[in-house]
Amino acid sequence: MTFDKKYDLLIQIQNSIDNNTKETTDELLKQLKIKSRDELFLSKFPASKLDELIIIFTKLNTQHEQLIVISTICNVLLVNDDLRMNEPSEVLTKSVPKLEFLLDYVSERDINSESQYNDFLPIFRLYYLLSYNPKLLPLLKESVYKISGKLLNFITLSTSDSKSLNKIIIE
Repeated sequence: MTFDKKYDLLIQIQNSIDNNTKETTDELLKQLKIKSRDELFLSKFPASKLDELIIIFTKLNTQHEQLIVISTICNVLLVNDDLRMNEPSEVLTKSVPKLEFLLDYVSERDINSESQYNDFLPIFRLYYLLSYNPKLLPLLKESVYKISGKLLNFITLSTSDSKSLNKIIIE
């Protein structure tokens, strides 16, 4: 598989979003969700393609779509130490402060099931992975305060032992 073919899906998603073809975008995002678990797709992920993922994320409108891309970004960062630890790209650096709005998706008072905790795990995982990079830490400062408050609320509002809540706390 050549470099170009390996990441054609990202170009297709961008084109679909730009052409406003919702059904096609949904189908392509399903494919991305599957690929985001594929070691061959994730390994040696180029920084330029990570930037493309971030740009795709910024163009999406729904929480569900954005969470698929956030999960993919997390998996890319998890598998590729160099992307997590090295000099962050300008696209990533500019997008980090804007990511704080993702935390607004997580309403502690409304979460009452394992699946809901699982839905929001990628948001916390993203912050955890971004915190590996010392150059991004100052940009994450405000979000860390917000995360701390949400975790405290999760712990105090949770009425049952939750494996997914424990995963979020660990992240």
